[in-house]
Amino acid sequence: MKTIAILCFIGFVVLTKSQAPDCSQFSGETYESCQAQTEQPVCSANGDIYINPCMFCGAKSQNSSITYGGTC
Repeated sequence: MKTIAILCFIGFVVLTKSQAPDCSQFSGETYESCQAQTEQPVCSANGDIYINPCMFCGAKSQNSSITYGGTC
């Protein structure tokens, strides 16, 4: 049972590393509401670190050249 849980966790981590956040789910968020969300660091391809997917999407909406680099 423990092995299955570990494999599921590893699979989840690999899956989340490879998929960019769906920015459409953050369309109504403000800077303050994004800051209040759970910390889940996201990196851009150029190495910038955002505290969560919402903050990444906010930055991307201001600068379309920002690309997803994975979780940090």
